[in-house]
Amino acid sequence: MSNSGNIHFTGGSQQQQALIQQAHQTAVTMAQQAQQAAITGGTPFSTWFGNASSDTVGHQFGEIANTLMSTEFSYDLTQMLSYQIDTGLIFSLDRSGNQLTVLPWKGLFLQSSQQAISYQASLSLIHLVKSAAHENQDLATVRDRDGAKFIAQWNSGQAIVSPRNYMYFADAIAGGPITSGFKNVVITSSKVLDGTGLKSGDNVLLWTQHGGNNQKWKFEDAGNGYYFITTTNGLALDGTGQGEGDNVLLWTKHGGDNQKWRLEDAGNGYYFIVITSGKVLDGTGQGEGDNVLLWTKHGGDNQKWKLEPA
Repeated sequence: MSNSGNIHFTGGSQQQQALIQQAHQTAVTMAQQAQQAAITGGTPFSTWFGNASSDTVGHQFGEIANTLMSTEFSYDLTQMLSYQIDTGLIFSLDRSGNQLTVLPWKGLFLQSSQQAISYQASLSLIHLVKSAAHENQDLATVRDRDGAKFIAQWNSGQAIVSPRNYMYFADAIAGGPITSGFKNVVITSSKVLDGTGLKSGDNVLLWTQHGGNNQKWKFEDAGNGYYFITTTNGLALDGTGQGEGDNVLLWTKHGGDNQKWRLEDAGNGYYFIVITSGKVLDGTGQGEGDNVLLWTKHGGDNQKWKLEPA
């Protein structure tokens, strides 16, 4: 076994060990920069974290940095996982006391560049430290808000040079994984997505938030970065024909592409909700009772939504 401070290795090449050490330093730096943004506030904080509490963000990322520097990490490179798992979260974890035994996925060392390897590993480390994972929990099955996988796929170049992507982790800290619990889906006018009578075929529209079950939505993993958006009684948000102007309604979940949605960052804590055809969820006039349909993305406020715990 070779040692470097609080990081220990069993097996593996010098290059593999060096890359993991680099990932640790990257993760510490990211967490410290996020903590500093919370302390200084102002434009950088609001840009990176939206409406998240600066006290919460500062505390959580301070803990992450301290844990990364003080916890004993033991990397067992002789037992690297060989099966295909979610490449956004590339570690499996065995937790015992104050030691974390980390089993990397072999694909970690098959990325396109050393920078990509270190970056992807640093995201997984941040996730690992903040998730309070239980013994033998496979982190490949756990998602932050839109997931480290989402960040790595869509913002890898930007994220290496900008802490803007920390907001995904801050949101996850504040609200838990996107797949946990029910959410209110809120448009910029503060009206919420409403499933009216909660029956198959019922229309979906905008309404003032009142806390009813017809305004609570769950995001269920549909694979490849998509989600089924379901009601409290298990009906799915359905984009009918997926074309321009097509109506959005409730329907029995059948797993078709017209029931799969992904989230794209729209800034300031808002998202575009995009169906597989590329059309987006559109709240038309954003008023009480206004219909919700599909439309080409144009970036207007009637296409921006945020998720709040219900």
